[in-house]
Amino acid sequence: MMHIIHLSAADAAPQREVIVGHSQAEKEASRERVLRMAARKVRAEGVTRPGVAELMNEAGLTHGGFYKHFASRDDLIAQAAAVALAEGTAKMERAANKNEQDARAGLIDAYLTKRHRDAPATGCGVVSLGASAGRRRDPGGLGAGVH
Repeated sequence: MMHIIHLSAADAAPQREVIVGHSQAEKEASRERVLRMAARKVRAEGVTRPGVAELMNEAGLTHGGFYKHFASRDDLIAQAAAVALAEGTAKMERAANKNEQDARAGLIDAYLTKRHRDAPATGCGVVSLGASAGRRRDPGGLGAGVH
């Protein structure tokens, strides 16, 4: 619950207005936090592992609040996979641009680092998503919404 206190020189006493809930900005920030955490989990552990309760707890939110942000776990995973792929694309573009003479060398140098190997949560989403897609019983499930 937020309290907003309005003061003016003409007022003898402050007036207090109580606003229940969260602002749209706070709601969007919470949603983005869950989505980014889920993207890290998807990259590190694949699509079958991240649970709703675990993600919401790590984000400092209640499990019950999940459905204010996402229609279902599959919706979250599809969006998290899209975020993981987009972040990976941006990283690879930056890596390719580091070597002006040979973009491929820049990609290889970035991809084969110890840091990239040892931090799967910030690594390549294609690797974990590809491995996960091969293990899913409902192969169409992950692809919905992921392009």
